[in-house]
Amino acid sequence: MRLLAPKPKAKLGRPSGSKSSKASGPEEKMTPGELVRIGNKLHGKEWHAAVAEDIGSKYADVHFWAKGEEEIPRHIARFVSVLNLLPPGERARVVKQARSATQ
Repeated sequence: MRLLAPKPKAKLGRPSGSKSSKASGPEEKMTPGELVRIGNKLHGKEWHAAVAEDIGSKYADVHFWAKGEEEIPRHIARFVSVLNLLPPGERARVVKQARSATQ
């Protein structure tokens, strides 16, 4: 009788086959570092308030997410990721459209 080798323990972190450490896919969470990097790219050094305004959230929420004190909600991570991919003019249009849709 031959015994089967035990299955290796699952590794925490990215799923196997994940090629990019910077993009948040539908099954991955945005890290605080990614939020900080995108916030700086979009709005410069004082980005917290501007990102909060873009996403219709409070400054304190963005601050806690950036510090890793609270998990970044998936819908926020997706929206911020989309904003990061858009050129500035298109980004402003999308933010304006999102604001009007929530009012």
